[in-house]
Amino acid sequence: MIDLSHPLCGLSELIDWQQLDAEIAPNFSDEGAPALPTRLVAGLICLQHAEKLSDEAVVERWIQNPYWQHFTGENFFQHPFPCDHPAEPVGVKGLEKPVVNGCWPQRSMRGYLAEQSARQAFSEW
Repeated sequence: MIDLSHPLCGLSELIDWQQLDAEIAPNFSDEGAPALPTRLVAGLICLQHAEKLSDEAVVERWIQNPYWQHFTGENFFQHPFPCDHPAEPVGVKGLEKPVVNGCWPQRSMRGYLAEQSARQAFSEW
């Protein structure tokens, strides 16, 4: 059970995940292995850049943190990471435009992520 007043719970409600998925979906193919959920990938990238973590560290924190799991769309606490190769870099093609143009909340959520840091993280790509 988690505290729904936690900043990441509130932030997860402010993001239009369906709109983000609609903006990103055209950048991916239907061929090959099934894609991971957009919310998982976008959420991990946001958390990784907000906390300035390596790929390995973001996976490690995700496994241990129920609030991170909630933010990335999980309804129940997960012990394994939902990907076979968590250390492989996650592609971000197609994420910058939708995040900068409004899918990402335009305000800070109790200081967890400010608009400026989100824009800076995604403008690096």
